[in-house]
Amino acid sequence: MFYILVVGFVAFISSSGASDLQTYFNLIDQNHDGKVFSDELFVFFNTFYEEKPEQGTLSLLKAKQIENHIVKKYNQNSTRNYLTLFDLEHRFVDLYAIQNQFPTFLFNGYEPEQVHLSYTHNIFNEMYVSFVTRERPSSNLRPIVHYCEKNCLAIGETTTYNVDNWHYWIHHIYIRGLEPGMKYNYKLGFIEPDNVTIRHLYSNEHWTFQTSSSLEKQGTEIVYIYGDMGTIMPLGFEVTKSIIEDFNKKKNERANYVVHVGDIAYAGTGGEMEVQTIWDLFMNQIAP
Repeated sequence: MFYILVVGFVAFISSSGASDLQTYFNLIDQNHDGKVFSDELFVFFNTFYEEKPEQGTLSLLKAKQIENHIVKKYNQNSTRNYLTLFDLEHRFVDLYAIQNQFPTFLFNGYEPEQVHLSYTHNIFNEMYVSFVTRERPSSNLRPIVHYCEKNCLAIGETTTYNVDNWHYWIHHIYIRGLEPGMKYNYKLGFIEPDNVTIRHLYSNEHWTFQTSSSLEKQGTEIVYIYGDMGTIMPLGFEVTKSIIEDFNKKKNERANYVVHVGDIAYAGTGGEMEVQTIWDLFMNQIAP
């Protein structure tokens, strides 16, 4: 039953218009035939790291390794020797499904995606929240974080930029006056200029954060630190997937926070301009 739901959801994504994965897939698909073969992956990987593909036997050997370790592993039809867009979409949905989630933001332009929380210099009483939406409800509406049992609200600002035809919206919110060592559930949405009327509000059982305990009450803290996952799909999915699975299995060793230490800035493909959808894919693959 679950597999049927995943396949149905992937089919819906495919029919709902060009996606970030479609844009990424088109960069690799040099023949524009909807099929990515190992030699196309090999050329793209080298271009991605701004290196020229090697020639001769070594080049053929690497292409064969790519076919064995990527194409054969990730295609949904074992008789094929190439990847399709469906294969990448299936892995993307499967990543969210680990925690019984679905990337519903793909067909609801107001729903938050790429949700990111970070400490400020005041780790006891403040939190910084940002998220992206594919559409903006109205220029009058401002983004909010709804948190705490007393229905606390923090109101932020919205911005965007136009590079490589990127057209999403980025929302930033600072939360102040939090209690040290307190765990909060939160919701994200938008509020009218009267700062009272909430027009859109979204929740997720996984949306929680915790401030750092005061110095006299601090105990053991567990931190996940990782880098060098890159943004090459679907390999980057495996890094996040292993972290989530480890998080779910070892309940006594769950991280208080995660630190990204490198390779989060890959949005270039050897050209002069960055490919903005790669940023979106990276942030969404680490979101679960």
